[in-house]
Amino acid sequence: MRQRNIDRLVCRLQNFDWSVVAYDKFVETVPVHCIIDETIPCRKITVTESTPPHITPLVKSLLWKRNALMRKGKIDRANEISVKIKILKSYGLQ
Repeated sequence: MRQRNIDRLVCRLQNFDWSVVAYDKFVETVPVHCIIDETIPCRKITVTESTPPHITPLVKSLLWKRNALMRKGKIDRANEISVKIKILKSYGLQ
């Protein structure tokens, strides 16, 4: 999970009006799973043993986005994502 998604979830939960919620009715009243689904995107990314160690789930998702943009002919945006991938590799934030 990426930090910006966690921050968005925390912000959403902090801004919720908790005064109307009793603890025993928490699960019934507040659809927490819906809030989590709205703020944290869920995408399954498979990393197998044959996947090179520098290809992490974040890098793999960026590669998918880059390739999709390349196929659509949006080369400038794809190049921006390539730069992000290079930065992640150079800082070891794969």
